[in-house]
Amino acid sequence: SSYVVSIDTVDIQDQRRLGFSGEITASFQPSLTRSWFTDGNRSQDALFSSFAVGHISLDARLPGGFKTFASAETRYNAGSDSISFGIRELFLDVNIKKAVYFRMGKQVLQWGRCYLWNPTDLINIEKKSFVRKIGSREGAYGLKMHIPFGTRYNIYGYLDARNINRIDSISGTAKFEFLIGKTEMAVSAWAKRRVSPVYAFDISTGFLDLLINGEIALYKKITIHGVSFTDSIPRFPSEEKKWLPRACIGVSRYFTVNGVPDRLMTTVEMYYNQPGNDQNELPVPDRILNNDTLAAIILASGLYEPNNISRFYLSVFSSFNKFIISDMALYINAIGNLNHRCAMVTAGITYKNLHNFFYELLFIGYIGKDRTEYTISNNGLQIQFSAGLSF
Repeated sequence: SSYVVSIDTVDIQDQRRLGFSGEITASFQPSLTRSWFTDGNRSQDALFSSFAVGHISLDARLPGGFKTFASAETRYNAGSDSISFGIRELFLDVNIKKAVYFRMGKQVLQWGRCYLWNPTDLINIEKKSFVRKIGSREGAYGLKMHIPFGTRYNIYGYLDARNINRIDSISGTAKFEFLIGKTEMAVSAWAKRRVSPVYAFDISTGFLDLLINGEIALYKKITIHGVSFTDSIPRFPSEEKKWLPRACIGVSRYFTVNGVPDRLMTTVEMYYNQPGNDQNELPVPDRILNNDTLAAIILASGLYEPNNISRFYLSVFSSFNKFIISDMALYINAIGNLNHRCAMVTAGITYKNLHNFFYELLFIGYIGKDRTEYTISNNGLQIQFSAGLSF
């Protein structure tokens, strides 16, 4: 919800409007490590963390379809008694005679059709997370262009200017989107000087009662980075390969339950990551297994992106609205690394009333043998209770 100040009494499209909205969420997260279950319920294996996130947005609209938007977020970490602050989005919308639309500044783009994995998205700097993030995603900085041709065709373009101080370092993406019957498709390409291009295709269509989404990105040339250990010393070999794809396909269906349309929703996605590793475990020696520095080493070397390190993944998302009462929802989700034979499973209940007060109780379980993507951090079971208010 937001508070809106209106000036002028003409058509709403030509009014000057200033809107504010925000949200404050507090979260408490007790958790048990895998060692707690295997080594005798030791107290040092029962952990706790908590934090609070405040978010506020400003939306100013002017006649003619012009708009400015700013989104800021602050986070308090109770464990370290520290506060961080960041601008998540800060952009301006302008247009040329309502025929060509531009968005300039820091922005989160809607790029890609699938629910979790978006291999065609080479723009956003923060990917979607399996467990819903408390707070907002970090925006990329650049210039987006949109040229619509009725409802059947669209042309999109994006120039990425983040961390750029030379014109020849700017990367660009172009996409042509078209509609054939009830099937929407798009072809796109990403390019940067001295870097091999990436070509992409995505599709969204319906079949019977199913909604089918798919994406594929084809890398002309890609450098694959790895990690290996010699006497506990990490080494980072790399290998260059050509014409490797990343692809995702998802199938969704909505069900009517007890006369309530779309009460139950289920989405299944399969992700194929050809540049990923096909080994059945991470190459980590026993002496540093579950070592606190291991994750830091891998992350610092740029080798790990969540849910993107191996070759095959499968995810299932399901939600049941009006659970017990009309303002409550139940959801159960799972993601599996099929190469490592490990999984992360979540089950949660959310509630939001008419006054925009909400809470969520979430359980997160980590399944698999040692040395896998979802067990390497030694997580066993995490409980997350969050409550907040939006305005």
